[in-house]
Amino acid sequence: MKKHFILLLLFFSANLFAQAKIDSLEQKLKIVAGKEKVEILNKLANEYFNISPKKILEYGEKALKLAEKEKDEKGIIDALYYIGTAYKKFGNYDKALEYLFKSKENAEKINYKKGIANALNSVGYVYRDLSDYNQALEYYQKALIIFEEIDNKKGIVTSLFYIAFAYWNLDNYDNSLDYYLKSLKIGEEIGYEEVSVRCLNGIGVLHWKLANYDKSIEFYQKALDISERLGNKRGIANALQNIGIVYRDLKEFDKSLEYSLRSFKIMEECGDKNTIANFSNNIGVLYKEIKKYDKALEYFKKSMKVYKEIGSAYGVVASLCNIGEVYIDQRNY
Repeated sequence: MKKHFILLLLFFSANLFAQAKIDSLEQKLKIVAGKEKVEILNKLANEYFNISPKKILEYGEKALKLAEKEKDEKGIIDALYYIGTAYKKFGNYDKALEYLFKSKENAEKINYKKGIANALNSVGYVYRDLSDYNQALEYYQKALIIFEEIDNKKGIVTSLFYIAFAYWNLDNYDNSLDYYLKSLKIGEEIGYEEVSVRCLNGIGVLHWKLANYDKSIEFYQKALDISERLGNKRGIANALQNIGIVYRDLKEFDKSLEYSLRSFKIMEECGDKNTIANFSNNIGVLYKEIKKYDKALEYFKKSMKVYKEIGSAYGVVASLCNIGEVYIDQRNY
């Protein structure tokens, strides 16, 4: 019977060096005013991008309030973007889309292309979380065109990666690999080390899908090594989870569970609801494999609760199917 395992490969930097920059910005915040203060508040929201959704929202809202007072159009657009991003990370997708579309519309009025592209990418990410991969792909491609127009290398690299992931979700592995390699190449050229983690994991996933398990672990391990050096908690958690999935397919369930539980603990600290739900679902599958049904149900029910909260239809269905399979195994009809 099919077990609904959910693979993760998105990685974003939350490194140890970020704190020094945050401290510096906090000091600047005390001595600036007006539009300059708006800029610092938005920069602080950005620094917390992969560390704390609560802080992103806090600084984004402060930036928005002050930007509106100062009639700072770009400041308003960026603040709306960060607020929308925070709600996305909280799993409140209706609110996320509301703020992101406001950001996009305001950016279009003043032809602020970076603002438009940022919003488009984040809207695509919301649709990815909602399992609408074709819609996600459409927004990523629009963002890529704009980033290329303004020659924003980091934006290009990010959009290429998102497109690769969307193609993977759509089972188009040739296109997925092509975009991963493009993203990796440009990322290396500009020293955007975080992208190496994303792409190495993406390529590892493609090898996993083709049952090239040794190659898959090789790429995941490279991603894990970089993440540990950067102090990137999300990167560490996702690499551990992906390695655990490979060991699961190799029927080494104890080793798989060890990696998966380590990754789950780290991801809980990060507070990303969608990823926590995915990890919880995967751990449930592992407990089911070793016939620890009570633990399996515990994790499946945890995942289903969070999937309902964030509106992930695919996640809810996967959890329900897995719960049903546990009851069948227990002959609890």
